[in-house]
Amino acid sequence: MENVLITENRDGKLFEKKDFKYKNKSTGEVIEDSNYKFMLTQDVDVFNNGYINTTTRVAFVPVSQKSFDSWKKRNLVQDGAIFPFKGKIVIKETLEPYVNKNTGQLQEPKKRGANGSVCYHYGEPIYRNSVFTMDMDEEDVFMKMDAEKVGMIADEPAEDTGVDENLI
Repeated sequence: MENVLITENRDGKLFEKKDFKYKNKSTGEVIEDSNYKFMLTQDVDVFNNGYINTTTRVAFVPVSQKSFDSWKKRNLVQDGAIFPFKGKIVIKETLEPYVNKNTGQLQEPKKRGANGSVCYHYGEPIYRNSVFTMDMDEEDVFMKMDAEKVGMIADEPAEDTGVDENLI
């Protein structure tokens, strides 16, 4: 397993900065602050359908202003820098969509390939998330997909095919 790296996003940005204000409950003072969202990547060897393949996993982590300033002093805010926490990126599949806090938009369900049909588990859409964890024993969670019928309409759930004991 490779190191987790801080990586530039598609736009060539190393982080997204978000400025915000909040009121200190005890003093009533309005405080201005910022946080940053970094993209992390990690190359992982996976065994799938009889083949070993190296894939790049991606996760996003929020970072406080104080940590950001400290990382800049230590030259960690650069493309390809090793993330300063030991950990890994794991896949978590669920039946609950992520809701974007800023837009309220629901996460798109997992699909069979880039233009394929939606993946279902017992007729419910599957949502796939990648998360950074410092728990080195944490494992990926995959949901068994319903079988896809030939000629099936893309958003029509397939019949229940049962559950593999190694998958949820």
